[in-house]
Amino acid sequence: MKKNLKLKLLVLIISAFLSMTFSSVAGSDKNLDSLISIAIKVSPKIQELRYNKEAAVDRIPQNSNLPDPMLTLGLMNMPVKTFSFSEEPMTGKTIGISQAFPFPGKLGSIERWQAIDTSVVNEEIRETENDISKNIKDLYYKLIYVRKSLSATDSIRKLLKSIRDVVNVKYSVATASQQNLLKVQIEFTNLDDDILDLKSSELELINKINAYLLRNSETEIITGEFPNPDSFGLGKNDLLEMAKSYSPSLKILELQKEKSVLSSKVSNYNYYPDFNIMLEYAQRNTLYNNISQSDLFSASLGISIPLNYGGKISAQIQEALALKESYISEYNAMLQSLDGNFGASVSTIARLESRIKLQEEGLLPQAEENLNSSLTAYRVGEIDFINVIDAEKMLYDIEVKLYHLKSDYMIDLVELEFLTGTNIIK
Repeated sequence: MKKNLKLKLLVLIISAFLSMTFSSVAGSDKNLDSLISIAIKVSPKIQELRYNKEAAVDRIPQNSNLPDPMLTLGLMNMPVKTFSFSEEPMTGKTIGISQAFPFPGKLGSIERWQAIDTSVVNEEIRETENDISKNIKDLYYKLIYVRKSLSATDSIRKLLKSIRDVVNVKYSVATASQQNLLKVQIEFTNLDDDILDLKSSELELINKINAYLLRNSETEIITGEFPNPDSFGLGKNDLLEMAKSYSPSLKILELQKEKSVLSSKVSNYNYYPDFNIMLEYAQRNTLYNNISQSDLFSASLGISIPLNYGGKISAQIQEALALKESYISEYNAMLQSLDGNFGASVSTIARLESRIKLQEEGLLPQAEENLNSSLTAYRVGEIDFINVIDAEKMLYDIEVKLYHLKSDYMIDLVELEFLTGTNIIK
């Protein structure tokens, strides 16, 4: 009677375990979205870049406006013997103002050139946000995997405990050997070792996530489920086009190339003269013989002569053009690298999709059926309990592998999101 009770209990536990086998939900994970939002909000690196953007904005008017005018005060033709204002007709007190004017269009070109820096910093902020999002998602999906594995291990341990109880009953009536008891104990020890490793990994992942959030390392992290892996459906060329449109790294290189082009245009203006307009008013006193004098007004236009001594202007232009070609080459090199990465990623994701489907639709149901049939055969004494142990271990290994495959699948998608600069996981 006691033996039958133990067997019934074992059947119930196994049935409960099978009902808990891998499940997942689709849709946005609010827990993950919240973690990413907080990490971006508190990021010191992003705060630094925002200040850099403010500095870049403030640099624009420094060099794209007219220089300050120059006020001059002076004495004109003062006799050094008497220092008299009424001795010489040409003596006078002068006040003048001068204003420098760059060649028309030069200041506007400088403004457009320096404004590129603000756009570059904007893309650097986006790139940093993408990097934070990638790292948080990597850690988050690994944490889900660890917790799912812990849950599966705990369920298997409970199942094994029930099997041990049954073996103990059989051993007490001499229908099970001591070797059977030792086999169960070895399995228990292995599972306990797995649990210790998984809990250590869980704590490490929680600490890393909390470090991004600038909060206590032991703060609890709530995780959801793995999204259901839909068919990826994107090819290498699709990913390349997405990267060209959205990747901050590629955008930065495009902006740097544009800046080098504008730099050459700014330097080209140095071939043209700058101007300086000066206005001066001279006030003259009445002479010592009571002869009154008219005040004087002067105006002049200064024109610089761009002689390009030592080829300094042409060297500036050549430097800018060389930088432009350098950025073009770097852009093409990045595209080449992305092309290779995307090709490998598409193949890897297709392989993972196939393996996940095989596990979910083939191996997992087969392992469940094998465990059920092993349990039935064990109950009627057709097989040894070791066959049940092997069946439950097979089911456990398949379930944990399925979690691992889903984790790898999501992490590969996260990497593609980072490289393309846009959302792929729906």
